Amino acid sequence: RRGLEGAMMFGTGTDAGPRRPEPGQTIAAACPGLPWTGRGHPNFSGFPGGARVGYTCYVWGSRPIPDPSAKRLYGWNRKPGERIVAAFPRAGSGTVGALRENAPLAAFMSASEGYHAAGEAGFGSMGADFWDVLSRDSKEINPYSRAFNVIGRYVESHYGQVYLGNSCAAVLAPGPDGAVPTVRFMAIRLGAQIAEARVFVERALLDPARKAGMSAELAERARKLLDERTRAIIRGVSSNWVEFDGFDWQDRDDRLYELCAGIARSNP
Repeated sequence: RRGLEGAMMFGTGTDAGPRRPEPGQTIAAACPGLPWTGRGHPNFSGFPGGARVGYTCYVWGSRPIPDPSAKRLYGWNRKPGERIVAAFPRAGSGTVGALRENAPLAAFMSASEGYHAAGEAGFGSMGADFWDVLSRDSKEINPYSRAFNVIGRYVESHYGQVYLGNSCAAVLAPGPDGAVPTVRFMAIRLGAQIAEARVFVERALLDPARKAGMSAELAERARKLLDERTRAIIRGVSSNWVEFDGFDWQDRDDRLYELCAGIARSNP
């Protein structure tokens, strides 16, 4: 009735299950074809009882970004209905590394673009406003998680180190009248905008009709810049982002937006 049948999912299945078929069968009887979400260590594709996973956010095995000379990947380019595969950016996750509260801003800014270049849909399992609200001597704190944010009140929330605090529990900060942006949030926002610009260029290069409207010089310049950007992210990851902050990232962004303008003019 609300038009959600193409978007909604049931979840979430974590490392713990469901391990028996009955939950999947029950949900399938109530909502035939409804996919599940899975968040944990493995890259889930399904659960017992025929429960199909439509979205997974996983830790182990998230792919490194290949050098463009070997392979070019496009994580945004999925077929309709294809499973959405995202990375849980905590310790042990590859691609751009862990996005903890103290991660370099370049990592937050480059995450969306980097995951697409690695063939992933993006990243997930990150909190907006799970702020520290518990005192260190609070009896509410789960002794296993030792989390002082609100998640720490719930014993099972830390199961297998897959709770949100293992990446970043809050990208917003408490303000006098509600949540306010942090530099982490602004870096993620900027990175999403940059990733959208890159997708615009990649769509044009992958679409024969749109590419035909571009000059050979423009298409070559676009491919070279995208490869340059990919290699800059690879160097950033391998150097803990030291070889990114001071290496002309603003110039690369300016040239990317100029490319978008040129492609838009060539495909009115």
